[in-house]
Amino acid sequence: MFPLDLHQSNQPNSPSLLWHDRQYDFFEIAEIIDNVSQRILAFSQGHSFRVGILSSSSDLYLIAVGAALKSGCTTILLPTYWTTEEQARALGDCPFDLILFDEHNNLQFTELECEYRFKIDEFIFDAFWEQCQKTLYNNQYLASSLVIFTSGSSGIPKRVVLPWQALEAHAKMSEQHLLFSNTNRWLITLPLFHIGGISSFMKSMMTGLSLHLLDKFEATEVNDVIESGTISHLSLVPTTLQRLLAFRNNQPLPDCVQLVLIGGGSIPTELLERDPRFVASYGMSEAGSQITTVPPNSELSIRRSAGLPLPGVTVEIRNESDEVLQPGFSGEIYVKSPAAAIGYEGNELESKKTFKDGWIRTGDLGYLTPQGTLIVAGRQVDRIVSGGENISPSEIEQILMTNRLIRLAVVFGVPDKDWGEAVVAAIELTQTQSIDDLKQFLHGKLSGFKIPKYWLLLDEIPTLPNGKPNRERLFEIFTRSQL
Repeated sequence: MFPLDLHQSNQPNSPSLLWHDRQYDFFEIAEIIDNVSQRILAFSQGHSFRVGILSSSSDLYLIAVGAALKSGCTTILLPTYWTTEEQARALGDCPFDLILFDEHNNLQFTELECEYRFKIDEFIFDAFWEQCQKTLYNNQYLASSLVIFTSGSSGIPKRVVLPWQALEAHAKMSEQHLLFSNTNRWLITLPLFHIGGISSFMKSMMTGLSLHLLDKFEATEVNDVIESGTISHLSLVPTTLQRLLAFRNNQPLPDCVQLVLIGGGSIPTELLERDPRFVASYGMSEAGSQITTVPPNSELSIRRSAGLPLPGVTVEIRNESDEVLQPGFSGEIYVKSPAAAIGYEGNELESKKTFKDGWIRTGDLGYLTPQGTLIVAGRQVDRIVSGGENISPSEIEQILMTNRLIRLAVVFGVPDKDWGEAVVAAIELTQTQSIDDLKQFLHGKLSGFKIPKYWLLLDEIPTLPNGKPNRERLFEIFTRSQL
């Protein structure tokens, strides 16, 4: 039985989703999702079908995701921050059968393979669809999968494929680890096309957890919601938690809040020590979201780490020879999880690099403590994590190098008190060009968070003996320039 149908039977009047002033109970949300799934089945007829969702966060977004999964579809969540050029690079070989979009987001590529396109509100609520004949496909949802785009930290975003069984496993493992129940309500402010946002909806579908959805993070609105006394859990990144605390003049969160799950980059130790309800989490789309998380009510030594593996998850640290290292020794983090993706769609080469013999090669560095907690020591050398977003220096460099006035561009990250890391671009020009001109050149080609915050205009970029840019030297030059 589809999990929402079970909750519809067992807790029909329990609150399922609150969106603005609209509250759905489990009976209503299950009924709507079932109706919409029938509309999708009218097109797919139970065959393999690909549904893309390009919409801002809303109740309709979650309804569309639930319906597409229930009807057994491959459900593809499209980032709304992409520019047209970024969409073209990411979706060049990604086919769709049906795309649901809102009035603010629509794909304009006439060459994109897609048979049907509908505005999401019309598809869900248009009375015409009530004529659809009910068709039963037993356990159709077991064949469904969710496709999440990575942030493009290694260039063009990759399509992570999470089968239904992985989505179900992650929700149940998270429930066991964090000890939440169907009496709790979780606040979502993360974008729903990110694994951190949509995984909360999966928790609700699988466990009966209640959700309160906001379309974005605004400290004023989040504070109002938690002060209402209805929120027990919420997910934030370090930046948004710090902004919330600053808005509250660093006063403790209300007693109703049992846990704040923090992920998306390095977390200041001072922040973790401030309140035992603030728990760090380390995860990635390829593992269905959480890999390790600090359990509730942990002692301080554990709270200072990225936590313990979720039930059923195994973490190993390996060296360059693929040998497993003992606690205390740093190396690359490998993960085995029942919630693991099956690979990258349309990218066999990267799949073979990342998914090996049942393990996920994360590309991140860290070590395990004798207690079994994970310490994440750093990201891949070329990855920048700013405000919870993974940024690929090579993507920015490649775009910059299309400017005929730029001889060489090197992009790297530096520590930033507000965002974790900030983007720096070192530029070697063939002739004079202003920083404003360089920023304008990137406008429309890259999302705002990828555009460098700092610029180094150099006569010559230092290189290593092998001819590669000397990034350590560039970091030193940047540091001196800030003195």
